[in-house]
Amino acid sequence: MTLLGHPEGIQMQKLFDGITWNDCLTVKTNWVDRFFHRVPERTDLKVRAHVLSLKFSGNRQESLAFAEYVSSRIENYVFDKNALERYREDEINSYPKASSFFGNTNPVKDGKYGELILYLLVEAIFQTPMVCHKLCLLTNSNDQVKGGDGIFFGQRGGNLSILIGESKIYQDLNGALNSSLQSIDRFNQDHLTSSFDHELFIARSNISSNFSLAQAKALLKAFRPGTPEYQACNKVFPILLIYDDEEIDSIEEVAANKEHAEKLISEWITEHSDGVLTNIKSKLSTKSDLRKLFLEFFLIPMSDVGKFKKLLFKQIHGIEYKEPASEKTAKTIKKGES
Repeated sequence: MTLLGHPEGIQMQKLFDGITWNDCLTVKTNWVDRFFHRVPERTDLKVRAHVLSLKFSGNRQESLAFAEYVSSRIENYVFDKNALERYREDEINSYPKASSFFGNTNPVKDGKYGELILYLLVEAIFQTPMVCHKLCLLTNSNDQVKGGDGIFFGQRGGNLSILIGESKIYQDLNGALNSSLQSIDRFNQDHLTSSFDHELFIARSNISSNFSLAQAKALLKAFRPGTPEYQACNKVFPILLIYDDEEIDSIEEVAANKEHAEKLISEWITEHSDGVLTNIKSKLSTKSDLRKLFLEFFLIPMSDVGKFKKLLFKQIHGIEYKEPASEKTAKTIKKGES
């Protein structure tokens, strides 16, 4: 039984009576099924794993259409509806303004791409809207909002929840998983409670105009520690992991066509999702503090995440990423030393 089934939980829920949250979503909730096969979620106490497999084109797992969709949503990620309306009224194209948030940085190393995809997944699958957008707070255009990889609010697991995202795009699952758990662990350590205070401050200070006045007032209370509204909410950590997996390459090598490839990936991805949950549980066995948290993993295995991020860079900026001479020189020196 959830807290909401308890008299105290019901009383807390009444603080939000008449307020719905999923009407503030900025994405269509069915977009995920256009690009992915979804494996039924794997659950163990407070841990949930959602494994997504990109659909095949012929015998190849291609990410072009997915990258194109992701790039098409950056305006709603960076700006709320009031900002977008001002651009329209002034006959200004908001897309170049939104794309400048990502900058001309190495897409393989830039974490903003993961944040963008996490936003799309949380809104679509959890149907919990993002609370504040990636607007620049200061006059310095290079100084963006600092904090987690997205703050969301809504119903999750039968409880009102504050969701604070984390995203990692790595060349291997183990590295992505270790890095994400380390980040969440640091975030929740007693000596770093200021991190969570900072997230709440960001949320209170930058509530999206996508919310109604009543919703915004409720959010102000929900994100202020000590209020009954805040105490009524669970804290949930949605974690996106995108990583390379050699099994996809193997499937592409032996698959004769789309149907054959989809059959092979279906067999493998089910086994993979069980293995992922076992891996997560193993890592949490020595982390008692993390076992107290609600952790929800989105897992997307790919054949080449570096190639995907460069493809996404091209979709957003309209040009291929060109590695600066300084980065090329550094790689050459490092290779010569090894």
